[in-house]
Amino acid sequence: MAEAAGFGEDDCYRIGMSVREGVINAFHYGNEERPDKKIHLAVDLTADKMIIHVLDEGAGFLLSDVPDPLAEENLLSTSGRGIFLMRAFMDEFNVDFRQNGWCGNRDVKETARPGECFAEWPRRTRRQAPTGSVRK
Repeated sequence: MAEAAGFGEDDCYRIGMSVREGVINAFHYGNEERPDKKIHLAVDLTADKMIIHVLDEGAGFLLSDVPDPLAEENLLSTSGRGIFLMRAFMDEFNVDFRQNGWCGNRDVKETARPGECFAEWPRRTRRQAPTGSVRK
């Protein structure tokens, strides 16, 4: 989808990695690997960006509680790099808590040519609570 929307090869790789990490985290941490819980993946395309939502049925978390994977004590850890990668690969990374029992992350990748790449894509809007926002 990112390639069809006009993103280059490197950005497509970064977007794909971010989505995979978000879904893995939703399954492992949010839904506690329970097969009866659902994960929702939604993509909003606007004239100048792709917004990816990964929602799970977990309790949520605070970004400030996530250990820094670059800290000396975490360098040899076998997990804990997903959020680090999502922050590095996307232009925005947010954690949203929902009133209806869902929580998740919102990743944004901006196009290099605003208004051009997504002109033919259908648009969808949704109100979001921008809690836990990180912007590069």
